[in-house]
Amino acid sequence: MSDKEIIAPISTSGSFTNAVTGRSVKISVIGVGGCGGNIINSICLENLGIKTIALNTDSQAIKNSMADVAVVVGKKKTAGLGAGANIEVGEAAVRENMEEILDLVKGDDMVFIIAGMGGGTGTKGSSIIAEALKATETSVVSFATLPFFFEGQGRLKKAQYGVSQLKASSDALICVNNQKLISKLKGKNLGIKEGFRIIDKVLVSGIKTILRLISEEQDINVDFADIKTTLSKGGSVVIGEAEAFGDNRSSLVVESLFANELSGMGPIETAKAAILSISGPSDLGFEEAAAAADAIHRKMGGGEIEVIFGMNVCPEMKKGTMKAAVIAAGLEDGLVTEGVLSNALSYIHGVGRLSSGAE
Repeated sequence: MSDKEIIAPISTSGSFTNAVTGRSVKISVIGVGGCGGNIINSICLENLGIKTIALNTDSQAIKNSMADVAVVVGKKKTAGLGAGANIEVGEAAVRENMEEILDLVKGDDMVFIIAGMGGGTGTKGSSIIAEALKATETSVVSFATLPFFFEGQGRLKKAQYGVSQLKASSDALICVNNQKLISKLKGKNLGIKEGFRIIDKVLVSGIKTILRLISEEQDINVDFADIKTTLSKGGSVVIGEAEAFGDNRSSLVVESLFANELSGMGPIETAKAAILSISGPSDLGFEEAAAAADAIHRKMGGGEIEVIFGMNVCPEMKKGTMKAAVIAAGLEDGLVTEGVLSNALSYIHGVGRLSSGAE
């Protein structure tokens, strides 16, 4: 087998067409290292229609990958045995296969990069891929996770370094603090696999929100150019999506979006730009949508923040519901701000969706 080991053919085009503009947008997602590869597997289970690529120095992890393309990087450097938590080895391994990696996403409009910070392969490997892609004028949106406390201060320091490098190399960064997220779930008696699944779902949800806004038809449309412009403000990003039901759904959806303890949206008022989308069934009134949008705008500090607004009437949605989605970019502190979604637990425990009465 050659130095570039690829397992599984590309089975997904990764192309999304906006229902209003008709423009086709090519998008891929790259998972770098063990954590990135695990999240890629979660994305594959969601059948998002996005091209998935897994990169790892560990050949055993690659054999277990569900990605459309899975590559053992740095076989000359590591012989497929991993980077041994050494970020310099991980960087060298990714550089060894950089030409092949860029070929896999050639012509893409946007690439998502996902990596866990603190390990050998993803910590620095993710940022040098992001840097190379930005040089080709590809829009790069990165997702990173910070380690648990029990993994030690040494790993945390490496993780903080990795986040700073990835933030500087990407158009936008969503950073999830594993320890903070899991600490908020205390008392829920989660199994080990369930806990890790929630972390994966948080990141997958962010990607799903972006893809939905790019592809769906809206009465007041948000398109790829709007999202790219917003994310290009740099800094850290928060993505939130929430749904509410009831007579006062406009206030409930705002409460759900911001009040959930997992939302991580406290410093959102430092954002430079935002996408704000309101969706509802045929009984959604303009005043209700405007009231929700106004309340969310005020929560984001109002004033100078540049907001691109979208609205969509979806007849298939249940009457009495309202959904709000926010992508806020340019937040100031990437090591403190976690882009944790307010509906992070909705897949498992139903959190992040409020109701004023029986449905």
